[in-house]
Amino acid sequence: MNRGRVLRLLCFLTLVSILVPGRAYAYVDPATGSIVIQVLVAGALGAAFTVKQWWGRVSTAARQLRDRVTRR
Repeated sequence: MNRGRVLRLLCFLTLVSILVPGRAYAYVDPATGSIVIQVLVAGALGAAFTVKQWWGRVSTAARQLRDRVTRR
């Protein structure tokens, strides 16, 4: 086997071992669930704010371009 093939096989096996864990005898307590919900809500609000800012810039640029074209 060449070196590149061995490296790809090793990377694949590492990825599989990470993504397919064995049995976990554990639980998620309520505080952890609350934190997960907070992270999801904060992510959604942050994404909405980012889109709002981006859309404002795009619409302003489009309005300025339209005004330049209509003046000529």
